[in-house]
Amino acid sequence: MSGRTKPFYSFKSSSAYSYKPDGVKGQYTLNKSKEINYAYFKGKILINGILKDGTQLMKFNIESPDGLYTWIVKESGIFYTARIREGQEIGTLHTNIDYLTFDDDPSNVIAAGEIEKTGDNLKFNFASGSYKKSMTINKDLINRITTLLQSFGFMDVEYKEDPTKSFINLENDRLKPKSNINMNRVKKLNEMYGWNPSPTGGKRHTKKHRVKRRKTHKKY
Repeated sequence: MSGRTKPFYSFKSSSAYSYKPDGVKGQYTLNKSKEINYAYFKGKILINGILKDGTQLMKFNIESPDGLYTWIVKESGIFYTARIREGQEIGTLHTNIDYLTFDDDPSNVIAAGEIEKTGDNLKFNFASGSYKKSMTINKDLINRITTLLQSFGFMDVEYKEDPTKSFINLENDRLKPKSNINMNRVKKLNEMYGWNPSPTGGKRHTKKHRVKRRKTHKKY
């Protein structure tokens, strides 16, 4: 449960060109202070569970705003989630949530995915590029997460069977209006938090790779 390395606090940028450039109105504006950014994003995380000091929290419930959420559950038994506000998932990647809660809860992530909330109804999946390899998606895990979500007061909890299909896509009304996050902003955020892909380790970020993808994919 302890002793593992703190995850990188990175921001997704590979799908930036898939989003309609309607500006960034209503989206997060980059602050030059790492501390202010850290506090801002950490403050957006909803926590359900019992903390080390015995405090019991139930921040994610039927009163939470409808929409799309990313979520993780750690070995501590605590559930963490954050509402997605745009397709770039600025500050709401699973690794972001793990990073922001690491100092208080360094235990391993045992499950992660997405939630679509509508009133007291939830749909969830295990779509997570960061943690899918460490998860064993079986009946026991599905039942465990279903029971956990029901304990938050949700009447109807549905598991979406395809773990590879994300709720986050261009057609989902939850993310409208579609806004393109400025790539320079994503780059600055990544540099601010010390994450910068190497020429060999980050091929999808190189100019050569982008050109190759444009040739093989009509939509990039």
